[in-house]
Amino acid sequence: MQAKKADLIVVNDILGKQTGFDVDTNQVILITRDDTEQLALLSKEETANCIWNKVMELSKVGKG
Repeated sequence: MQAKKADLIVVNDILGKQTGFDVDTNQVILITRDDTEQLALLSKEETANCIWNKVMELSKVGKG
């Protein structure tokens, strides 16, 4: 992550029966430099909100 100067990687499980492209839900893992967090099975909108919240959280940490 440091080499790419990335603060967040989102891994999207596309192989599950309830996840991927042809369904309305996702399950992702959020990876930061300090933590890994697996989200529950969520709607795509809820998943997007969680990702956005993590981005905002990381941007506040970077400014502090």
